[in-house]
Amino acid sequence: MPLGTRILFSIISVFLSLLLWVNFGQKEAVRQLEIQVPLRFENVPSAYVVTFAPETVGVLAEGTSSQLARIDSAALSAQVDLAQGLPGPRVYTISLTVPSSVGVGLSLKNALARVTLDKLREVTFPVTVEAIGDAPSELRYDGATIQPKTVTVRLPEASLKTLKRVKAVLELKKLQPGTTSVQVPVVVLDSRDRPVPFAKTDPTTVNIFPGLAAAPSSKNLLINPKWKGALAFGYTVSAYTIAPLQLKVVGKSGVIGSLQSLETEPIDLTNASTNFTRKVRVSLPEGVEAIPGTTVEITVIIQRQSEIPATKP
Repeated sequence: MPLGTRILFSIISVFLSLLLWVNFGQKEAVRQLEIQVPLRFENVPSAYVVTFAPETVGVLAEGTSSQLARIDSAALSAQVDLAQGLPGPRVYTISLTVPSSVGVGLSLKNALARVTLDKLREVTFPVTVEAIGDAPSELRYDGATIQPKTVTVRLPEASLKTLKRVKAVLELKKLQPGTTSVQVPVVVLDSRDRPVPFAKTDPTTVNIFPGLAAAPSSKNLLINPKWKGALAFGYTVSAYTIAPLQLKVVGKSGVIGSLQSLETEPIDLTNASTNFTRKVRVSLPEGVEAIPGTTVEITVIIQRQSEIPATKP
């Protein structure tokens, strides 16, 4: 064979080898990927509720890396048909729904699921209001009423004995002047104050009508003694002490704003000639309260006028 022909055949052989390698030598390897897909339940009988079942199931996908990367797991659907479901734990068949756009092979890792159905019970239960936190400083919370006062609770029969109370939480910090009602969800609780699993209520919310009033104003006021009667002849009050010296008063802002000090009830000095200590009440206007109380202790020092040092000019 002439040299030129041999060289030509060699070039053609190299070209064909390169072509085969490009088309087949770089082909991606097929691998397997497990995808977790949420398990749904269809046709659950109205008198039952699913109380135990796997949340997801494993789906096996086979394909190249690029094919697997294009799978939208949200488009996959796994479900169990419970139209013929019976109470208690039983094994049911899982079906897998795959969109036609998925170009890889998909199969369930396990085509069976253990599912527990529990019979539902209905009871009527009163709702209690639980107020939490503190109301804004300008408001005073005086309790609340609720509507409706009861709700229908649907829960698994096995959970009925754990049902303790149904509450509606009122967050006082969210109240504003002029608030007349608040709609809040109700929560079904067991004896440990934990939510009862799978329990639902009808209605799911209630209206709370909080009792609100303007918060009273407060002020610290000094206490002045009020005297009555005359001391024994030749005697005078040289000093006195009051404990506590001032009281905190609360009440309507208009009344509190007009007060500059407080007076004790009249202290009788008639014919007194010696020191004395006495507990007396403080006089308060109507609608005003004192903190911590309305009683103070006064000590009165009485001296002969001749014993009082003369004031130097």
